[in-house]
Amino acid sequence: SAESGDAPLTVNFSNLGSMSSLSWDFGDGSASIENAPSHTFDKPGNYVVKLAAKNSTGSASDKITIEVKSISDVFNIPNIFTPNSDGTGDFFSFETKNIASVDVRIFDIRGTTTIYSWTNLDGKWDGKKNGADAPEGVYLYTIQATGTDGMILPTKKGTVTLKR
Repeated sequence: SAESGDAPLTVNFSNLGSMSSLSWDFGDGSASIENAPSHTFDKPGNYVVKLAAKNSTGSASDKITIEVKSISDVFNIPNIFTPNSDGTGDFFSFETKNIASVDVRIFDIRGTTTIYSWTNLDGKWDGKKNGADAPEGVYLYTIQATGTDGMILPTKKGTVTLKR
């Protein structure tokens, strides 16, 4: 039903011939003897799916390559945060999917002075500059991320308001 798509990818297969026996090899260590199996590929990669069939007149085989892609994304980036220790919105942070590395920078509103930065996947900004509370206001951010597939995502840029 599909030759490529994003992980997890479910593909429906079908054998249109008449046979006394058949076997599917999905290329990921799993197999089936059903005539029309459905299979889910959980991880990104290229999988060579093979079908071997036999009937009274002989045997036949076929194969197809299924490309499973990973979706890499940085999302749920807030436009305001309130580092007041109330447990809600206390940090400037975001969610990631299939991201191998990030480089995050927070700048003053002119974009000339770096206020805070991090490169670890679980990093976040607590609203401090050099250990002291940064003033309320609007700050610029850039987020550069690389996906687990090695692809560099377009840089995310925006503003975030720090409000105490």
